[in-house]
Amino acid sequence: MDWTTSSEKNNDRFEVERSFDGKNFEFVTSLKGAGNSKEVRMYNSIDKDVAFKGQVLVYCRIKQVDFDGKYAYSEIKSVSFAPADRLVVTEINPNPFKDYVNVQFTLPANESVEIKVTDIGGATVKTVDLKGTQGVNARRIELPGLAAGAYFIKVKVGDTEHNAKLIKE
Repeated sequence: MDWTTSSEKNNDRFEVERSFDGKNFEFVTSLKGAGNSKEVRMYNSIDKDVAFKGQVLVYCRIKQVDFDGKYAYSEIKSVSFAPADRLVVTEINPNPFKDYVNVQFTLPANESVEIKVTDIGGATVKTVDLKGTQGVNARRIELPGLAAGAYFIKVKVGDTEHNAKLIKE
């Protein structure tokens, strides 16, 4: 995971956290912050243990902790680990979202893709059918007017599908 700060104020540290369900997060590592800085700073953390957990989809977030113990969380990012010979969803963000989500995925060949968003009861609120191309693809899915709460997104190519939970603010 890579991130950049344009400035830091009272920043003690960053804590990288991961989750396999997008809700229950666990500590991975801590990186020392710059304290007070007006310079651009770049940070990097590699979760070497995640491959041994046997998960295909992992959610990550950064907890920024001040010297006085106050903290704030970054937005949640999802990372997909899958073989290169099938659909790989590399990013769904922002999550939580307001009126749209961006979906980024990689395909081994040109294929038809279905992206479906459903509410917690399983009712479809949006379906997008598109022609994906070999390599990296990105699509913005507009979701205006939805009530706050939990939703699910499914990206499907042939018999392969990727499911993730979304939270509407």
